Amino acid sequence: MAGAFEGILPRRAIAYLFDLAFIAVLGTVLSVVLMILTVISLGLLGGLWYALPLLAIAYHTVLIGGRHASTWGMRVLDIEVASTLATRPTYAQAFVMAVVFYVTTLSTSYLILLVPLFTHRHRAVHDMLSGTVVLRHGYVRDTSSLA
Repeated sequence: MAGAFEGILPRRAIAYLFDLAFIAVLGTVLSVVLMILTVISLGLLGGLWYALPLLAIAYHTVLIGGRHASTWGMRVLDIEVASTLATRPTYAQAFVMAVVFYVTTLSTSYLILLVPLFTHRHRAVHDMLSGTVVLRHGYVRDTSSLA
């Protein structure tokens, strides 16, 4: 089971960079759609712009809570998220993971991401609080070794 966590930290960091690129593209497309809707509605739908920052949380929640249990960046780097109960994470766990990630990273200027350097299985704070663990794709999940 040790191989499931081998090289996980650099993979997570690079996967997040891919995810930022994917979110930027999705945000650009969504911005164009919102601009068109705002113009067509003569500004009545302009309030929808306030929902744009929620795109990143929605991206992580839908993809991590979904069938593949990984974001597009994670899939590129062959990693996935599992529940500490040795199942796929639920949408609630994915939502908590995403919200805690963005709240803690933005409030600590990403310094909170130093925590995985010192924790068992390289778990971040958002992993611990959501009851998840990130591992290499394809490893058999053993309940006794994930927590």
